Amino acid sequence: MFKTKLDKEGQIEQYKARLVAQGFSQIPGVDFDETFAPVTRHQTFWTLLALANQCDWHVHQMDVKLTFLNGDLENEIFMKIPPGAEAKPGEVWLLHKALYGLKQASREWYLKLKGQLERLGFKRSEADHGIFTKDMMGRLFVIAVYVDNFLLFSSDINDIRAVKSDLKGCFDMKDLDQAKWILQMKIERTGRSSDVWKLSISQEQYVETILE
Repeated sequence: MFKTKLDKEGQIEQYKARLVAQGFSQIPGVDFDETFAPVTRHQTFWTLLALANQCDWHVHQMDVKLTFLNGDLENEIFMKIPPGAEAKPGEVWLLHKALYGLKQASREWYLKLKGQLERLGFKRSEADHGIFTKDMMGRLFVIAVYVDNFLLFSSDINDIRAVKSDLKGCFDMKDLDQAKWILQMKIERTGRSSDVWKLSISQEQYVETILE
């Protein structure tokens, strides 16, 4: 599968190529069971950004590389060898890790992530299972997860740096610094006015795409 990733200005940021399994051929109860994987709700993102503006929180973003390949498979799954790969007649691949296209890939990734975050001392919110929080010496730290995108919220930049280091020790991650673009939302934060940050979000690119 080939995909073109755009940045917040609508410009080409990256070309992606992924090996994708034909999940439509999977059989319930044979090579997959549960498939549900929660993500942070849009309303929660908006609420957290409003709180960040009001409480003067830092908002940083991280991205997990090769996300689904971190998930461990519980079911035994065999896959046809794709064109271009050398193989003897009749050979197939036995998958050891979740692969894009598998029906349980998102769930296996979420379970792996949840386990790692809990190991780091985070607790999952019962109101939104895409939210994980931690008390860091009396300071609230929040991680909002949407598949492979993380938003990190904290009043202390040193806490942000420490958690980033911990996350990089768990997964291969890309540090995107201050949050600027997530879920088709452009996030802009300007300097202080009367000791208050001004944070705004827009979906200009999304609207223009719809209009076209």
